[in-house]
Amino acid sequence: MTPPELSVVVPVFNERDNIPPLVGEIVAALRGPASTKAGGLRDRLRR
Repeated sequence: MTPPELSVVVPVFNERDNIPPLVGEIVAALRGPASTKAGGLRDRLRR
């Protein structure tokens, strides 16, 4: 497996309903020849 050329990390906190549309927008924006990887990071610093 080739490492991605671009990684997208999005910090999230209480965003369960917003994640699917966000992923859809990211995928649509990054379509093309570059390999990409996306991940979410739950922000546990906020209480």
